[in-house]
Amino acid sequence: MERELYEVMDWAAVEEIVYSESADPHAILGPHKTDKGILVQAFFPGRDRVLLQRGKTKMPMELADESGFFACLIPGEKESLRYQFILPEADGSETVAEDPYRFMPELPEVELRKFKAGESTAAYTFLGAHEKKMGGVSGIRFAVFAPNAMRVSVVGDFNNWDGRVHELRRMGDSGIFALFVPGVQPGAIYKYEIKTYAREILFRADPYARAVEPAGGGASMIAAAEPDFVWEDQAYLTERAQRYGKFAGERPINLYELNLASFAADADYRKLAETLPAYLKEMHYTHVLLMPLLETRDAASLGYLTGAYFALDTKLGTVDGFRALVNALHREDIGVLMDWSAVRFPRTEEGLAYFDGTPLYEENGSGDTAVFRFGRAEVQSFLLSNVSFLANEFHLDGVRVIDMASALWFQANENRNCYGGGENLDGASFLRRLSLTVHKKLPGFLLIADGSAEWPLTTAAVKDDGLGFDFRCNQGFTEGMLAYLGADEAGKSERYGELSYAQLYQYSEQYILPLSHTFLSEQQPTLLGRLGYLPFEERIALLRAFFGFVTAHPGKKLLFAGQEFGMLEPLQADGHLNFALLDFPSHRKLRDCAAGLNAFYLEHPALYEGDSDTEGFTFLNCHSYEENVVVFLRRAAEEDILVAVNFSGTSYPRFNLGVPYAGSYKEIFSTDDERFGGSGTLNPRALPARAMEVDDKEIGIGIRLPAYSALFFACKKREAEKKAPRAEQAEEKPAKQKTESLLEKAADVAGKAAGVAGKAKDAAGKKAAGVAGKAAGVAGSAKKRIDRAMGMEKKK
Repeated sequence: MERELYEVMDWAAVEEIVYSESADPHAILGPHKTDKGILVQAFFPGRDRVLLQRGKTKMPMELADESGFFACLIPGEKESLRYQFILPEADGSETVAEDPYRFMPELPEVELRKFKAGESTAAYTFLGAHEKKMGGVSGIRFAVFAPNAMRVSVVGDFNNWDGRVHELRRMGDSGIFALFVPGVQPGAIYKYEIKTYAREILFRADPYARAVEPAGGGASMIAAAEPDFVWEDQAYLTERAQRYGKFAGERPINLYELNLASFAADADYRKLAETLPAYLKEMHYTHVLLMPLLETRDAASLGYLTGAYFALDTKLGTVDGFRALVNALHREDIGVLMDWSAVRFPRTEEGLAYFDGTPLYEENGSGDTAVFRFGRAEVQSFLLSNVSFLANEFHLDGVRVIDMASALWFQANENRNCYGGGENLDGASFLRRLSLTVHKKLPGFLLIADGSAEWPLTTAAVKDDGLGFDFRCNQGFTEGMLAYLGADEAGKSERYGELSYAQLYQYSEQYILPLSHTFLSEQQPTLLGRLGYLPFEERIALLRAFFGFVTAHPGKKLLFAGQEFGMLEPLQADGHLNFALLDFPSHRKLRDCAAGLNAFYLEHPALYEGDSDTEGFTFLNCHSYEENVVVFLRRAAEEDILVAVNFSGTSYPRFNLGVPYAGSYKEIFSTDDERFGGSGTLNPRALPARAMEVDDKEIGIGIRLPAYSALFFACKKREAEKKAPRAEQAEEKPAKQKTESLLEKAADVAGKAAGVAGKAKDAAGKKAAGVAGKAAGVAGSAKKRIDRAMGMEKKK
């Protein structure tokens, strides 16, 4: 080696590169100015010959270390220069390679500061693998957060999975390692090779990867750039912000929960864009809630266990195919939400657990999953960026946060907070930050808590010490109602309190009534399957009545796919909705009833405006446990609706109900209608309220109440008889003066009667005088009683 070259080389840094322990490979590799010219150094493990090419000139590089470290001094040069490496192959050919260390990786300083502060919502735009062009050269910039690593390399097919080739540069104190690698193409498979300070070698998938290795592999894949998708839903997004931005609780929300892959045997995103919106529109749903569509290596988890938070599942098609589906749903005014597993992640070899040799992403956990470390700012940025990614890249309209309990409470025998309690204060703090960020940056985007955590004020504003969510799933309602439905008639009477129990806490939160897959899939029976103690047609009728009860009950609605037409068997992970059942009249009419109730719900504000207002709901009868009948009133500013539900198999030709006011009550919807497969026992005429003592009321109506039915009545209050208001009299006297005036007038009349009787006595004969005398006596006696009453009144 030439002495000049030897003297300008940093041999300690060379050793770091050779032993792949450098956190700053750019400090030695690539071009560097020296007093003697430009020094170019490169590391090609296993090679013994490398040329440096500038234009048409080729210069041999000196093998400075037999491991494959090469160096070349270009004297007289003072500015960085452009060059390439020529790698001679054994077959006599040559491979041309760009030097990745000729390019300095660049990351946005402002976003880096936000990332470290836990405030970034755009970390996915600079972390991960992104196509870039630097100095006219195309390639991929890799960036990963691994603050406790000694060294990070990117490995893949493009470098024979050799972690010595492409070592990443530590970017200041950000904890991020980055490198621009020229020539790498989309579709390439890669991982990060992490060397810990204990010199342990770890292989990890990219937490911000946009795609994963096909066929269930553990690596990440560089996603191909797609042409810009042309969205056509700006009007919907604008309306969404106005509709749900501030008063979501006063709007009708009816969610259809769906595993997209189950909708049809040959389902893919673009086919679903042609069929799913039409079905949801026909059924009058306002939103579809999708099971997770992020890549997972555990198909049985239905997407709920993922480590690839920024990679859409492509089993159903391309990313743009999914965008086309969302676009089509928005055209039909249907919102799109997704379950979001932002609390736990699976402990897999390539996943987030023990990512850089330390518990970087996880706080605690048990078994095969770990709970996110919510107190770490960069983890908060990871999760905030993920929900923003779903909203911005796919125009999602909301998420339901799954497993809230693990975010809010430490598990048994795990950590305790600084006050000794079991509350995960960091988890609660993150959820508050999530709600503040989402509602500020994504107006109208809905946040739903899954309801698994008994945490007060989940839907209260953050300023009021709440978590700031829009809604919380009322699992207690679902558990109680399913237990009630599954009991025979005598058992229902014993559990009758379930029909009213939810009212004890209804107004503490903004609730959704979740008839979800949690209760109705795989090992859980379907709604219809829970009614096996009844003959089939009665099961259908009872399910119609139950749908009516849920429609009328305060709380937004959520129904798992297939229940609307009476799925017989629970949906399995790889199963499909059995729409063939609609060929049978009973199932088809059950679906018609569900659609009719959904439309009725949307048309009547009384059924949704007062969900969180105590004035919006009143029980009229919650004591008929032997009959299994419940009656209540729903109120809104413009209408009142009376609802009577009969959960028993007994029909009542006349069932008396106490009503809140005089007027008429007209049946406007019945689940027992013949068009829904019912008996057709209706109340065709408006029923006037009559005097009767029933349900602690003095007026009521008598209705026909069929077995297994839900009836809805429009209430028309009778106008009070118009009387001249006393205020219009010229001189209104106090009540006491009015009483005295009336008594005095009565006394004057009695006195005049006595006078008339006296005159008659004089003019008539003896007989007439006797009659007149009696009249005078009666009149006098009346006058005395009136005078006495006046005296008593005056004493009072």
